[in-house]
Amino acid sequence: MNLQATIKNGRHPEYGVVSIPFPIPKNEYDHVLELLKSLEIGDAVEQDCCVEKIRSDFFPILKRLETSYVNVDELDYLAKRLESFWDPEDVQFQGAAIIKGISKIQDFINLTFCCQEVTVIRNFYGIEDIGRNHYLIKNGGAISVEEYETHDFLKEAQNLLVNEVGKVTPYGVVYENGMELVQLYEGGSLPEYLYDGIAQVEVSSNEGKDVRLFLPMVDSRIPRELLRGGIEYPAGITIQQINWGPKKMENFLDIKQETIYDINHMCNMVHSLNAIHLEKLAAVNSLLRPAHSWQVEQMVKNLNQFEYVRIPNLEKKQEEGKFTEHGYVFYKGDEGLKRVLEKHNQEQADFQMGGMK
Repeated sequence: MNLQATIKNGRHPEYGVVSIPFPIPKNEYDHVLELLKSLEIGDAVEQDCCVEKIRSDFFPILKRLETSYVNVDELDYLAKRLESFWDPEDVQFQGAAIIKGISKIQDFINLTFCCQEVTVIRNFYGIEDIGRNHYLIKNGGAISVEEYETHDFLKEAQNLLVNEVGKVTPYGVVYENGMELVQLYEGGSLPEYLYDGIAQVEVSSNEGKDVRLFLPMVDSRIPRELLRGGIEYPAGITIQQINWGPKKMENFLDIKQETIYDINHMCNMVHSLNAIHLEKLAAVNSLLRPAHSWQVEQMVKNLNQFEYVRIPNLEKKQEEGKFTEHGYVFYKGDEGLKRVLEKHNQEQADFQMGGMK
């Protein structure tokens, strides 16, 4: 997604402007915060960034945000949501924004969760195709094979065109289908969305406030996300639960012994793995049942010391192996299985750190 926003301090335009790409690349997040700080804006919660100009090749409707005030993390979240959109979600989003008169960042965010309910007709060739697409949208995008083969999509289209009221927009004729703009986001914590994260971590404060973090993220973003949820870090927080995204990886960590930054560092290492290695890690995790985040990091570093076979009924037995729900995994290294989870000093470490199998 190509979205570029020019941001300024609306109260002090003489400070100048900064141009920021969205979504903000992780390796540029701290730099972006420094740029905003130089303009005396970029608060974790307040909408203090005035949008002077916004450019998007795929979502020109976002120009409606120009002259409005946004929070930088709100705009980043919206860009991430839109980056995941496929055709026809882009025209559904923009068409729905027009008929609902949306121009505020909060409403744009909420619209990303319901715009898929509207029907947008961009051309009237193939009436039966119009009926088929409309029927799919009404049914959440999925119907049975029998329905697909037997339903009268021509009649479906005729009912839509004759009996329903469509509104003409630059993106096509839009039919609302009863769509309601649900207020999932009203400020504070942003709605749940994993994006490119691999773990959902639930934390709570001593005052009983709960926040979900989707890790990994830039370290500097953690206190900002907590503050959005009403927790002022480094006030006392407790990690309550960790839910892994990849391959339903089980959690054996003693979370009472972990800090949120320990967990984030571990997630960064796991995030570096490709899909095949993530599946292998999930199996090794079931075998070793690590109790500490640094032990998971050791597993990642030494993943090449394990052979992993996805055949669940494999008859081959190994002394240091185990059948898991992910497949069969066994240790092939020379150090002894228990030593994999040990923390080595640099001069003691003699694991092979080469390519993974």
